[in-house]
Amino acid sequence: MKKKYIYAAVLILIIVFPAVRFLSGNSVTERRSFKMDTDITITGSGRNMNKAADEIEALLDEIDVNLNSYSAEGELAELNEKKEGVLSGGAAEAVYIAEDVRKNSDGAFNIAVKPLIDVWGFGRGGDGRVPSQNEIDEALKVVAETKIKADGDKISVSGNGKIDLGAVAKGYASDKSREILKKNKVKYAVLNFGGNIVTYGKKPDGEDFVIGISDGEGGAYAAVRTAETCIVTSGGYERYFEYEGKKYHHLLNPHTGYPAENGLVSVTVISENGTLADALSTACYVSGLEKGMALAEKYKVCAVFLDEEKNVYTVGNPDISLESDEYILVKKERKAA
Repeated sequence: MKKKYIYAAVLILIIVFPAVRFLSGNSVTERRSFKMDTDITITGSGRNMNKAADEIEALLDEIDVNLNSYSAEGELAELNEKKEGVLSGGAAEAVYIAEDVRKNSDGAFNIAVKPLIDVWGFGRGGDGRVPSQNEIDEALKVVAETKIKADGDKISVSGNGKIDLGAVAKGYASDKSREILKKNKVKYAVLNFGGNIVTYGKKPDGEDFVIGISDGEGGAYAAVRTAETCIVTSGGYERYFEYEGKKYHHLLNPHTGYPAENGLVSVTVISENGTLADALSTACYVSGLEKGMALAEKYKVCAVFLDEEKNVYTVGNPDISLESDEYILVKKERKAA
């Protein structure tokens, strides 16, 4: 039996304008690194941009320790071990947002999904594996029974439950990084945290930022024009492995215990709140097109859905343009939930 493990391109969202075009001769800082298990790019301009970049990189290192459920140390690891603990620096807010999305998505998004992640081998550094049905059933039981309580910075988890914040950590990092950019009075910047995009400030030419959305095959199927915001895409092509000719991706359905299969290639969410965008992109993907669109509308965010037939559906009227006539833009009206 042959098993092939594949990491798809981590760069989910592609900046489709060259950085030099919007810098207009100003001093530019550009940093590239590998943090939080993904490729990181920090590009921007301003008197204190280098200082801001230093602070952002330090922030990412801190988050990678404290919010990593697979860390040997750190606040989340300790919380999972002791079943209660503190998430400092405002990180508990990520749990509040995640729990709100869990309730409104009928559990399609659930940060208590760590037992499922573990049996599928999608934990950090894992090779991926197809678990037995018994393993899945046991993990599903733990996930279903887990209760999460939050009181300020204090978080508690019931029973054998464990939290994984991988689906919101980069979004939380995006929000905290914007605070750093603002504090340092940066003129403008584009941050790419493995596909979680932050656009900050205004380009010197007054034009909007233009971000390309990946088609999952190495190209971009649409371009989004946007001002200062966060843009997050979730897709089954981001991380997966192949086993006996079938692909298994990392976006697990907390109800079935298996990777979500609903005809979608990806979901992109555009919101000023990066943590919310991160959670919703996953929740909408797992929920499927109809429920996902309704969920995006409920939170009043812009969203772009790409299905396997290359149809594009939008919520909240994002300013997008398609790069080829072969893609069909389908806008459907939905009543607010």
